[in-house]
Amino acid sequence: MKKKGKYNLTTIFALPLCGHMRAFYEPFLIDAYIKDNSIEKYSEYHIFIVLKYNGNKGFMNLEKILNENGAVSYDLYGGEYVVFIREIKDCFKDDFEAFKEGRYSDYSDPGQRAIKASVDKKSSVPLIFKKSPKVKSHWENKWNIPGSSACVYIEDGMEVWPILDIEKETFYKNKLTAKEQIS
Repeated sequence: MKKKGKYNLTTIFALPLCGHMRAFYEPFLIDAYIKDNSIEKYSEYHIFIVLKYNGNKGFMNLEKILNENGAVSYDLYGGEYVVFIREIKDCFKDDFEAFKEGRYSDYSDPGQRAIKASVDKKSSVPLIFKKSPKVKSHWENKWNIPGSSACVYIEDGMEVWPILDIEKETFYKNKLTAKEQIS
C-alpha cells in the first residue's frame, strides 16, 4: 500500500503504543494520525489508523481483533477505507506525551522496545532514542548550506529528531484520495 519508510511520525512513534506492532496492520496500513479534523469526541490519548479496505480473510481477522480490543471504526468513500480509532495503552501514555512534545529520548524502556520492534533493522529510531551524535551530525550537515552565513548547531543534550507538525499528523478526509493513489 504505502512505500516503506514513508510513514508519518505518528505511525512510527505512536502506533505501537496501542498494543500492536506496525506489521500487524500491514499490508493495509496507509498511516496513523493523532487527530481527525472532523472528530472532537476522542481524548488526547487516541490515534486514528487509516487502512485500505480489503475483504480478504487477513483484513477480516485484523478487523475482528481490533474490534475485540475496543477499537471504534468508520468507513470512508463507500467502504474503500476504514479508520480505526484506538486508545494508547495506559502504560504508554507518558511515552505518548513525550512523542507529542518531541522528547523521544524520554520514552520508557518498554515504550522504546515497542517502537523498535515495529521498525526495520536499518531504521534510525534506536539512534533517535539515544540522541546519537551520528543523527545530530546528519541534521547539522543537512541544514548547513555551504557558502551560507547561517550555521545550524544542535547543542549537546538536545533531541536529534524534529517535533511533530500537527498539520501533518492530523487526518483530513478530503486529502486522503489526493494523497493516496492506491491500486
